Amino acid sequence: GRQDFDPVDMIRFLGAVFLLEHDPNVDDFRYTLIGTEITQHVGRDNTGRTVGEVFGSTGLELYRQARDTARPVRVHGVVDWVGKDHKAFESVILPLADDGRTVNRFIGGMVFSSATESA
Repeated sequence: GRQDFDPVDMIRFLGAVFLLEHDPNVDDFRYTLIGTEITQHVGRDNTGRTVGEVFGSTGLELYRQARDTARPVRVHGVVDWVGKDHKAFESVILPLADDGRTVNRFIGGMVFSSATESA
């Protein structure tokens, strides 16, 4: 669960961390925190927005699958969702369950490089 992560223990990595929580009213996931390194590379802060707003149905389906299977997901590619396809990213999405069973949050990390470096 989220309670198992202490931000003080992760201070070195917080700029690359993001948190989401499930909104059952719309079956979407809302960003509650996006690290500064992520917002600098992407060029916007999507804190408060939903996965559906940011990534559309493809992103939403990815998070729903991670929720339903309760398994981590690795995602990588270019930052084409904001027209920055010269940048590559790699991300891990880790499902969390406050009650130890039902996934209701995610914590993730994202790193960036030049798209030509990762080709």
